[in-house]
Amino acid sequence: MKASKSRKLFLATGAFLCLLILCLVGDLFQGKWALAKFKKELVKKGEQLSVLPFIKKIDPSQNAGSDFIRLVSSFTNSSVKMPLALPTLFFINDGHFVQPVSTLNSWTNKTAGDVHSWEEFEEALDSSRQSLEDLYSVLKRPSLHFGIILTNGFSDLQVSGLLQVTRGSQWLMMQTLVSLRRGNKETALKCLESLSKVVAQPDSESLLIVQLVKYAAAFSASYAVWEALESHAFSDIQLEQIQKHWMELNFMNEMLQAFEVERNMTIDHFALTRGSKKVLNEALSNQVVVAKMTDGEPLDDQGVLFRSVRIPLWRTGWSFQEELHSLKEWQKSLEDYRQVPFKGWADIHERTSETNPLTGIQKFKFLLSHGLALNHHPTTFSRAVRTQILKELVVTAIALERFRMKTGQYPNDLNAMIPNFLIELPKDWIDAQPLRYSSKDGEDYLLYSIGSDFKDDGGSGESTKAKGASGTSFWDRKDWIWPRPIRPD
Repeated sequence: MKASKSRKLFLATGAFLCLLILCLVGDLFQGKWALAKFKKELVKKGEQLSVLPFIKKIDPSQNAGSDFIRLVSSFTNSSVKMPLALPTLFFINDGHFVQPVSTLNSWTNKTAGDVHSWEEFEEALDSSRQSLEDLYSVLKRPSLHFGIILTNGFSDLQVSGLLQVTRGSQWLMMQTLVSLRRGNKETALKCLESLSKVVAQPDSESLLIVQLVKYAAAFSASYAVWEALESHAFSDIQLEQIQKHWMELNFMNEMLQAFEVERNMTIDHFALTRGSKKVLNEALSNQVVVAKMTDGEPLDDQGVLFRSVRIPLWRTGWSFQEELHSLKEWQKSLEDYRQVPFKGWADIHERTSETNPLTGIQKFKFLLSHGLALNHHPTTFSRAVRTQILKELVVTAIALERFRMKTGQYPNDLNAMIPNFLIELPKDWIDAQPLRYSSKDGEDYLLYSIGSDFKDDGGSGESTKAKGASGTSFWDRKDWIWPRPIRPD
């Protein structure tokens, strides 16, 4: 009797274990099947799931990347430290009026409290005159490529050289302002053209971080253009050339391409981590750092059970489920963002803020998604939106100045500048409507986007920051206004 009971218990335990193993095997292979099915659906819809088509062949002799880094590094070794020494750009007061920096003799850095002057910049720039001339020369080459390898997933990405893009644009901007103060418009024009080249740096390195660096460079470049317009030192032909450079920029398309590339790099990254213990260990060691940066949840204790059970199961099958989850998140973001040019950011923003958080069982199964806050995508893309709007503002402001130079006044309506000064009405990418514009008696104008509150506040420069918060940037306003200079009464 006891033997019979023991035998039944043994058989029941064996059956339970067999069922558990079958469920586990089914779970492992279900993810692989579902992932393959989803990829086929994407390809059928016309999606390209490889990074290779996005990689352009670069002729080393025509690439300015390494020389650019070398030359800008020589500037950053000077006694003037960027960006702490920079004056506050587009410092808006009294609604939407700006004090031109070129009219100041000195300024105080709000963070460090240090006082800076033009003399220190002039001394630093004069001592680097030959390096600057070399920089203008190398930026005439057709490529500005920094050697970022896209075929290794997210492993060993060499992006340190990108820091010099931001610094280089700051130095070129300051050289523009110094040249304008000295009345040297030829050097100022060379700087403006060089800045345009830096901002238009390669679409062959389509990464989100590359785009974010370009946006910082674009902001510096836009301020240089603003000061150049207020100097009234350039001819219509010269302004038309600057305008042409800016018209060729398309931050929105480049950001969409960057999302496609990083989606495809995610696919490659999962394949690499499945096949290489070294790559997987590197990815796991980065989880704590990533979690801190994104306010995500780090992996729990990586002990013996983790190494001997979870990792083998992940590499065998759970990794395919995680890849599918990640790929769906990327695809959802992409499909939403592709609608922005037609519907505007205001229409798309709310649903892009919705994410698909990991369930309890997914947190146990998944290894690479820990610490990754996928809702950073809307924040990243919103920067593309506002930089695209900045481009529209720059192009329109140049057109307005050219119109004024020809007619003696600003137009009553932006349509009056088509087709001689504008190809089409500038778009406010917030609501996909034209930028707001008005002019009083043709003597001055108001040009703006409705901004991140998605409401037309009539060109309000009121800060959107909480009362008492420090600093108010160009973007921390109810409406994003192309500033007008403070005029003497």
